[in-house]
Amino acid sequence: MLITNPTFAVFREGVIELALDGHFKGFDGFAFPAICDVIRNLSGMFQLLKVGTFVHYLDFPQNFDPQIGGSFYKTEINSILNNIKKLITLKLLLRN
Repeated sequence: MLITNPTFAVFREGVIELALDGHFKGFDGFAFPAICDVIRNLSGMFQLLKVGTFVHYLDFPQNFDPQIGGSFYKTEINSILNNIKKLITLKLLLRN
């Protein structure tokens, strides 16, 4: 028997409704942590709905060896930082 928690579905639907109603217009981007399938689904929905300038699904390493997992995690964080830098540069260019 499959037991599901309806709270997660309600959470996802509520966040999507907020996005559709424009409540996240002031946000430049979103980083969704890889904690469950509901959050993965939210990141995909935000990409489809074009909510924010960037949407990143932040995956975490499964191997904690610094050469493997550490390198992977550094790449993930650098990807988010590069998106933030692009946004800052764009905003500065638009101001001038």
